[in-house]
Amino acid sequence: MTASVIARTVYVVVPGDIDDPARPSGGNAYDRRVCRALPAEGRIVCEIAVNGEWPEPGGQARAELSRRLASVPDGADVLLDGLVACGVPDVLAPHARRLRLVVLVHLPLGDEVGLPPVVAADRTARERMTLHAADAVVATSRWAARRLVAVHGLPADRVHVVPPGVEPAPLADAEEAGTRLLCVGSITPTKGQDILVDALSRIPDRDWGCLLVGPVGRAPAHVAFVRDLVQRHGMATAWRSPGRSPARRSTRCTRRPTCWCCRRGPSRTAWS
Repeated sequence: MTASVIARTVYVVVPGDIDDPARPSGGNAYDRRVCRALPAEGRIVCEIAVNGEWPEPGGQARAELSRRLASVPDGADVLLDGLVACGVPDVLAPHARRLRLVVLVHLPLGDEVGLPPVVAADRTARERMTLHAADAVVATSRWAARRLVAVHGLPADRVHVVPPGVEPAPLADAEEAGTRLLCVGSITPTKGQDILVDALSRIPDRDWGCLLVGPVGRAPAHVAFVRDLVQRHGMATAWRSPGRSPARRSTRCTRRPTCWCCRRGPSRTAWS
């Protein structure tokens, strides 16, 4: 590979399930769009998908990541998804001096809701080592950038904000009554659908309905808790949770609701 090709090539390290229709996520969609957009900027994309239970991979996944990084030529740019990179600073360290590492952080590892304090602290410590070894950090929101600077003591000028965009779509055909609600996202403690259920249970006099769309396999215990909460509040007829939704089905869902419910910032209790 010539020096000019190396200079124009970006090696993008992503989770092995990036295109798995059974595990859709905003992070995977963001990574895929980045891979598609870079060629328009004159860059050559070489995708490195590594299977593993990130951010807590087994020995085989760690060895595979190390092997794939070792195959990247000296001086190359490597963009790593934080879910893969942030938990394994010891795997990245041998490559940090010869490669230009850029880590993309969707959510700080220690901020995942429901983690035992010891686990959260350990993940935060490993993430700190990874980010300090990187040449640059990309955050997907201003809040995430501020959080990374505050938690890890990173220089603010090394953390760059690249917020996600949206797909163009026609205006929703909303009903006048304003009672159709939609919440899209993995059914997990971090997304906080249980908080939404509790909040809506306090307005039983409204004839509303809410559709939860998202993968149900990442936190089965939380999925069961949310379903039980719906039953406990006697709102089974008001709630629907069809589980994961492929892109086309998600698009159809977004054309019908009056209101899209989403969590704001790091707090599970802040909803819009």
